[in-house]
Amino acid sequence: MVRQLKGEPLLAEAVRRLGAELGHAIRKQVTQIHLLAPSLANRPTAVIEKRLREEEAGILDQLELLEEGVAPGR
Repeated sequence: MVRQLKGEPLLAEAVRRLGAELGHAIRKQVTQIHLLAPSLANRPTAVIEKRLREEEAGILDQLELLEEGVAPGR
């Protein structure tokens, strides 16, 4: 057993699998950023910055949901 998550023992393999799942979910969120590029082309810097900050907030919200799903005691 490596540690406990939500009061239940976790084996090393479960931790590896959880890490892989989290890594995949994070990569999925981050790799979506480039999809904004076409809609931001030739836009004023302020508009681009605002849109990127909105996207960042959305990604952070998604990562927080991931954290809530795996954090001990939640």
